[in-house]
Amino acid sequence: MSQKIVKVLLIFSLALCFSSSAAAKMSSKEFMLLCEQGTLAQVEGALKAGADVSETTKDGYAPLHFAAWKN
Repeated sequence: MSQKIVKVLLIFSLALCFSSSAAAKMSSKEFMLLCEQGTLAQVEGALKAGADVSETTKDGYAPLHFAAWKN
């Protein structure tokens, strides 16, 4: 498993453990797109700003799925 994927998995795991109920600064769709196309630093920033990692698409995919598939 590549180091980048391991880092993303670790960040999402920590975010799930410590996520707050505060509203995210970006929509869940924007966060999904960021996970798919953004950098690790951008995803970290979104998580620190309160992005919701538990949101899913209508098909049941979470941001972690997009990050793992595309990075």
